Amino acid sequence: MQTLELRAYAKLNLFLDITGRRADGYHELKTVMQSVSIYDELTFTLTEGAGIELTCDRGDLPVNDDNLVIKGIKAVLNYAYFQPGCKISVRLKKRIPSGAGMGGGSADCAAAIIAMNEMFHLGLSTDELITAAKMCGADVPFCVTGGTALCEGIGEKMTPLAAPENLLFAVVKPSQSISTPAAYKSFDTKGKPAAGDYDGFSAALSDGKPDKIGAALYNAFTAADEPAYIGRIKSALKRGGAYGAEMTGSGSAVFGVFAANERDQAELAIKGVPRSCSESGGLIGEVCRPVPHGVEIVQPDKADDTPEELRSLRGKYLDPARTTDVMEHLPQIKHCAVCFDKVADEPLLSRRMWYIAPERDQAVCESCFNELRDKLDIKAADGYDTEWF
Repeated sequence: MQTLELRAYAKLNLFLDITGRRADGYHELKTVMQSVSIYDELTFTLTEGAGIELTCDRGDLPVNDDNLVIKGIKAVLNYAYFQPGCKISVRLKKRIPSGAGMGGGSADCAAAIIAMNEMFHLGLSTDELITAAKMCGADVPFCVTGGTALCEGIGEKMTPLAAPENLLFAVVKPSQSISTPAAYKSFDTKGKPAAGDYDGFSAALSDGKPDKIGAALYNAFTAADEPAYIGRIKSALKRGGAYGAEMTGSGSAVFGVFAANERDQAELAIKGVPRSCSESGGLIGEVCRPVPHGVEIVQPDKADDTPEELRSLRGKYLDPARTTDVMEHLPQIKHCAVCFDKVADEPLLSRRMWYIAPERDQAVCESCFNELRDKLDIKAADGYDTEWF
């Protein structure tokens, strides 16, 4: 028996413009997608037998050939001309809300494609995995790579972008969902193609400041025809301190932009969204951060909730250093690996010490070090590190 566990990460559309419609009926997009730290868990197991068996902890989701996990498995095996001589079992644990515009199904499909490549040693390159992903849906190619990317065409033309370093997102999903075909039909009737200011958004993303990114968010669907409850959720998040708020994809999840050190504020903003915005009176809300990939293979010693940026620090001694020394001698370290506070902002935040990884590639600020050292079994080295001088 062989087993592989993966995490499939959700996405948000920070910018979504519809630039036209093709002769085959598909719409041309210009969208910036961002992988975020909300994820589904998938466990793949190979045993004696034949066929594909999918189980899910959500009873309302199909577990037959209509599920994108099975479509992804078949797509990549067909692409590689490979016939497995065993049974493929998949256990899916859903955390990404369905009908949210967060790419949950696409992320699971991407995880299935990557899992088959790994478990059967197919040797497919990333470009080949993306080719297989195109057979399954417009968002699947992005979910294979993830991170931050400009996606054009129907979503398959991807250009990697620099990731925002100082953001958190407060995501709210009401009980009602929005039909993607219905959203496109409404846009065709009421929307204006290529109406978004991509140059302005690109400049804001490059600047990296939460207020500028929040002000530059754009979604062609809400610009054309915004449901009243979506508008109320956006307004509530802004009243709660979000620098900007927008719907992701064709909906119905809405996200607000906060600075990385404003988690408490983001959580309060979610609590401030009126329950009347949801037909059932219930809302799903979660604070998440940007992540650099769409799918992650979970190693046995990584099967916990430790942030991925910190796993490499487990069990190590960290060298303490003052802010001025980090800025002078370690310019590659830009921010805390936990809260994303920038080293350059240290004097304002009164965090006088940083704890540097042995590889000199990341650090945690004094506040986060004190909070996490017991959990991660990390320790400060005795004395003051002077090897840089």
